[in-house]
Order: sequence, then structure tokens, then C-alpha cells
Amino acid sequence: GARKMILDKLKNDVITELNYDITQIEPSVPESTSFAEDSWETIAAIVKSGKADQYYNVGDTKEVALDGYTNGSESTFTIRIANMSTPEECLTEGFSQTACGFVVEFVDIITEQVMNSTQTSVGGWPASELYDFVNEDLYSTLPIELKNVIINTYVVSGYSSEDYFVSNDKFYLLSPREIYNSQNDLDANKSRQLDYYKNNNVTTSNYSGEIKLYQGVETSWWLRSASTYGTFYYVNGGPDSDASYSEYGVAPAFRI
Repeated sequence: GARKMILDKLKNDVITELNYDITQIEPSVPESTSFAEDSWETIAAIVKSGKADQYYNVGDTKEVALDGYTNGSESTFTIRIANMSTPEECLTEGFSQTACGFVVEFVDIITEQVMNSTQTSVGGWPASELYDFVNEDLYSTLPIELKNVIINTYVVSGYSSEDYFVSNDKFYLLSPREIYNSQNDLDANKSRQLDYYKNNNVTTSNYSGEIKLYQGVETSWWLRSASTYGTFYYVNGGPDSDASYSEYGVAPAFRI
């Protein structure tokens, strides 16, 4: 009897140890209802499990409230899954991670701002006034549950045809390449087209899928690519460029 008890205890210990090892290797995935209804904690756990494509789809939307901002008569802004894939090019050294992995973007324009109050593009996106506004002021309006799951993103921003700048952002603007897949893009070799725009066949000649609204009205919005002539690119039926003191819409993206 004593021998059997010892054997049973050993067996139970082994089973417990095996189960522990399995849970270490295979983290449990929380119950999911939908991207629209899941908590940010649940969404982040599902993304980290590597099984997001079993629960969510590119284009799925969710509502988020920003402290101090309203979307016309609405108190929330719509965001959508813009990307879920991580192709091999994303693993290339120096490649922008802005269109790699689980990317979420604002469907609506939150506000209109200048890129810089004077006509300069020196230092590109990371040195712009809008960069500070987006990563500090705008980011601070997010609910704490969302802030807790946003990861830092390695961002490459084009500057003229030969140069680029690198930054580490919570919030970032998109680049022309990420929307239109245009080969003559300033940072064409450093990023890729987001799944959402690829799925909607958005190009420089087929651009209805790029439209965003500000307070219900179709409005042009800033991109992060700059030129040496004091101008930045923006979305205007394809990519266009204008003086950095011009006022355009702000619709950031972020990663989980």
C-alpha cells in the first residue's frame, strides 16, 4: 500500500510537471468575442500568442474615446486593424516596423495641425512639431488600458530621395509606400504596403480607399515623409507635398 501511494504521488508530480511545462510553452489564449468588443488586454494577449488571425481580420474596427476630443457629434473615434502579417522583408535589418505585425490605424482624422509652424523639414518627421504633438499630447488622451498594450515601433521616415531618419514611436504617421505601394517613394525600400491598403488595391491611380473624414468631411491628412525643401507629403488623391506650415489632418497608427 505504501509503495502504491509513493508511485501514485510520483505519477501525479510528473503529470503536474508536464502540465506546467505545456502551459509554459503554450500560453492560454483568453476568450474572444470580437475585435470590437474585446478588452485591450485580451487583444494584446491574443496578438502575443501568435494566433490573432484565428480571431481577427484586417479591416475589423473598434471604437476608442480620446480625452478632450470628439468626432463631430460622436464621443468616440473609429480605429481599424491595418496589418496583421510579418513577411520576411520585415526581418531585414534597418527595415521600418510600421507596416509589420499587428498595426492599428485611426479611420477618422482626430484633428488638423501644421507639421511645423515655419517652413522647415530639417530633421524630418522625428524633428517636427507634429511629432511631439502626436507622441505626447495626442498619445496622452488615450485610455490607460490602450496605453498599456501599445509597443514601441522602429520607424524609418524618408527625407529626400537619398536620406532617412529613424525614431522609436508609440504613435506614428503613415508613409506613401505604406498606402500606395509606390516604387518611387522616398522610403520605398524601408517599408511595405499595409495589408489593409493592399487588400483594397489602393494605388496612386486607384485611391478611394485612402479617404479619411474629419468631423464627417473628407479631408487631406499628413504622412511622415519629408523633402529637403521644407515640405512634407500628405494624402490628396495620391501622395502630394506641401509646405510644412500647412494644416492637414492627423490620423496616427500604432502597434500592439
